[in-house]
Amino acid sequence: YLGVFLALLGFALEAKADAELDAFKRDSEPNALCQSGLRAYVRHPNYVGEILFWIGIGLIVSEVSIWAGLLSPVVIGMFLVGVSGAPMLDERLAESRPDYAAYKARVPAFLPRLSGNARQADRQI
Repeated sequence: YLGVFLALLGFALEAKADAELDAFKRDSEPNALCQSGLRAYVRHPNYVGEILFWIGIGLIVSEVSIWAGLLSPVVIGMFLVGVSGAPMLDERLAESRPDYAAYKARVPAFLPRLSGNARQADRQI
């Protein structure tokens, strides 16, 4: 049940992040940086959702094979966190969005801060 919950939570998080970004792009200048909604708390909410989804799938599959259950979330997590996901996106956004460096310094990549900083940033934007 935990696996199903995490997979559905991850899917919902990805869908919400996509919907927020689509709405932002429709209403903003072409090179504007989305810093509101989920992106006020983490820079990569889609990747957080993707990782949660695969952790959920891994838990479901682990009932059949613990190795198969561990393999997918670990591989996906490694790629999104350290190889091709966030690092490449951070680099691309730093080149195309002048305010990305300040945003990157203020907002964590994957795990939201529990302090009020993110909530305050969301209200300012």
